[in-house]
Amino acid sequence: MDNTHSSDSYKKNRGFTMIELLVVIGIIGLLSTTLVPKLRKELAKGKVAKVQHKLGLIRSKLSIDSNFSEEFPDLVNDDNLRNKFDIHSTEAFSSENGSYGETDRVVGIRDNQGGWFYNRTKGEIYANLPNGAYTYDTVYEIWKGEGFVTLEDLQNLEDVGNTVAMGVDENGKYINNPSFESLPRTVNTWSLFNEDEIEHWQTTATDGQIEVWNDGFQGVNAVEGDYFLELNANQVASLYQDIVTIPGTTLVWSVSHRGRTGTDTAALSVGGSGGDLDLQETMTTGNDGWVTYTQEYVVPEGQTVTRFSLDSIDSASSSLSVGNLIDNFTVSVKLDE
Repeated sequence: MDNTHSSDSYKKNRGFTMIELLVVIGIIGLLSTTLVPKLRKELAKGKVAKVQHKLGLIRSKLSIDSNFSEEFPDLVNDDNLRNKFDIHSTEAFSSENGSYGETDRVVGIRDNQGGWFYNRTKGEIYANLPNGAYTYDTVYEIWKGEGFVTLEDLQNLEDVGNTVAMGVDENGKYINNPSFESLPRTVNTWSLFNEDEIEHWQTTATDGQIEVWNDGFQGVNAVEGDYFLELNANQVASLYQDIVTIPGTTLVWSVSHRGRTGTDTAALSVGGSGGDLDLQETMTTGNDGWVTYTQEYVVPEGQTVTRFSLDSIDSASSSLSVGNLIDNFTVSVKLDE
């Protein structure tokens, strides 16, 4: 009997062995860990080169135009100037799903939604992407670009709704009555104020009362200035500020906390003024000294008013009107270097 045909058929129909499959899988895995990242990086470089080329053309034309004009053109509001200054579509970035598109929009305040960010006062233009970035993969980020905000941007903030825009100092720190020094009358020991008497501060207390202490009262010295406050005035409540902010900026907040009769606990939460707030810090501090807490907070897209809330959580005293001393609450914006 001739077994040649059956042997050849067996060879043709035989599938991969387990070892061969493992070898193939290993090769595919090796390629995915070496070639794919390199390809992604090269594609990202291509995006950077494309946008940088466009930026170069626009900036050159703006520079030439400045020699013949007394002010820089209004690229944000005058669409007819787009072609004159070679403002064409560039990659957009969606913070929701990380997808790219094309847009030629020009904005005066960076919002990370693609196109171009233009500072007319200085005649400067940048890519309007998160942190100036051209890829959403932080591992393969290859160009950080320009910062978010300048001191001039902060000084030009306007009121939003019922929220009055605060001034800022030369370091980007909000002038927000941080140590409760702006008062209608002098406090010698302690005193209760209506919330409308203390600039920039509001309370959730049903009686609207805020309790302020003088430096040295009951042996407690203020961290900054002459005054500080007790978060628990007549009841457990929250003290908060609403601040006009620029979406995409990084805020650095700092606050000093101290227990009154023992260990007290308070929390600091941040978010939009009309929605839920995110817990940033739970502060548990004894009464033997002040402790300063600080963190950074990135203002999300569309949030032009940001609320900072100091919330009483627990007190060493059984009294609702005793506990949680607060001083020197500051908020600063990280500026361009």
